[in-house]
Amino acid sequence: MSTAWADESGSRPDMDPGAYLMSAALCDEDDVDTLRNAMEVLRLAEPKVHWHGSSEQRRTDLVTAVAELPLTGFVVVHVDKESSDRRHRRKCMEFLLPHLADMPCVTITLESRGQQDASDMDMLHKLRARHAVAQLCESTTLSAATNRRSGSPTSSAVPWCNIAAAAGTTSTYSGLV
Repeated sequence: MSTAWADESGSRPDMDPGAYLMSAALCDEDDVDTLRNAMEVLRLAEPKVHWHGSSEQRRTDLVTAVAELPLTGFVVVHVDKESSDRRHRRKCMEFLLPHLADMPCVTITLESRGQQDASDMDMLHKLRARHAVAQLCESTTLSAATNRRSGSPTSSAVPWCNIAAAAGTTSTYSGLV
């Protein structure tokens, strides 16, 4: 079984008008601690490892280090100049989550988007209703806690039906898809 972390990036109108990307990095559950330790080393004195604002040398170092990790990447791109970020995100999730579930990925962590968290959960409910992620529907849980230092999800979990209350108070959540 796999674990995934996903993030998104919006369009740069001068380079890719209307584009929205959502990517996921997947690893075997047995490699999660190795990955967290490697990312902690890469973090240096930063609150989190982040591409934006990093120097060219730092970006080269990050790419080199991450390329050595036991990861598989998956990227979804939605292009529509008229779409809102919410619609872009939902369209990407609509494609990404069923594919991750088929891999099979049992946990995915997405960065909280505050008020958009409810929309993310609604998308997950719709995918379950369509049986697009049905094989794991009965055992779904969501992590409501985040390690503030590393930004990694902790192992505590709450029933998925409580995520609406938990999502607004945390910076990340994870759930079995």
